[in-house]
Amino acid sequence: MKIQFFKMGAVVLFLGIALSATAQTTDTTAIQTPPDYFDSDRAKLDIALQLYDSIMHGDLKEYPFGFVFKDGKAGIYDFRNLELLTEIIYESLFYTDIQEGESDTYHMFRWETEEEQGMISISESSGEVMSVGYKKEEEDAD
Repeated sequence: MKIQFFKMGAVVLFLGIALSATAQTTDTTAIQTPPDYFDSDRAKLDIALQLYDSIMHGDLKEYPFGFVFKDGKAGIYDFRNLELLTEIIYESLFYTDIQEGESDTYHMFRWETEEEQGMISISESSGEVMSVGYKKEEEDAD
């Protein structure tokens, strides 16, 4: 009795595989893929990597902005909209904080070039950039 059940199960399994195989050979142009089938974050990172020497990012859903590097300099990149938000001129660029405003969230960065240093604030909703910089103080040569 158990042997017949096993044979019956094998036949059902074989028929299931055969039906699956025939279903795969049908025209697939009418089949829609689910929205999460395409990994858009991975595609966005691949696009940025084609344009720049390297990239640095966090979780793109929580932190939509990251760094791109070219020729030893850094800039800030918006991975949501696939656009460069600043020039690639910074020798040193750091993500420092996230500030919650009344109507928006702002991402804060600290930057340095050879002669200047300052802060950048980027609006999460619009991608608007505000940068404040000042000349570096000369170090005393004792």
